[in-house]
Amino acid sequence: MNLPTEKKKRGRSSPAEEHEPDNGGSSSQPTKRPRLTSN
Repeated sequence: MNLPTEKKKRGRSSPAEEHEPDNGGSSSQPTKRPRLTSN
């Protein structure tokens, strides 16, 4: 929540990505949400 930019880079290839979209990536990572469902 404090580092939306850092988490973004790590979540991309890390399992944390699944927890980020729900934590606070609404406007921070709108492209990641659909990616998780598609992936």
